[in-house]
Amino acid sequence: MPSERKLAANRANAKASTGPKSTAGKKASSRNARKLGLAIEIATDPRFAPQIEALAKLIHPAYPEAPSAWVRQVAAAELDLIRIRNCRTQLSATIVEPGAGRAEIAALVVKHTRLDRYEKRAYSRRSSAIKSLMSAVVK
Repeated sequence: MPSERKLAANRANAKASTGPKSTAGKKASSRNARKLGLAIEIATDPRFAPQIEALAKLIHPAYPEAPSAWVRQVAAAELDLIRIRNCRTQLSATIVEPGAGRAEIAALVVKHTRLDRYEKRAYSRRSSAIKSLMSAVVK
């Protein structure tokens, strides 16, 4: 159990780190997740519904006894991962001009690093969906 001093310090730090205070800071912060559109759950976006259904139809014959909702979950997770990897491929194709400064190269590295978080989350979601599907099939 932490000491009272440690608890007081934690509470003080928590109060200080509650996000941006200014209107401009709040506005900028609210746009962070939308920069690449990767924070959006693909299954909730109606634009991806036809792709999810098409992939689910390809997957389902291999697991006919599996619930179709779980097959759709696997399809959505796979498409999400593909979408993020396509983003990474486009970013990798960005040509850095010869003689580019450290700032330009560093900015490209930062963008790649940001994609890592989305890719890890999508990979984890896909793994969980596949495990759920397999557990339904094995029963």
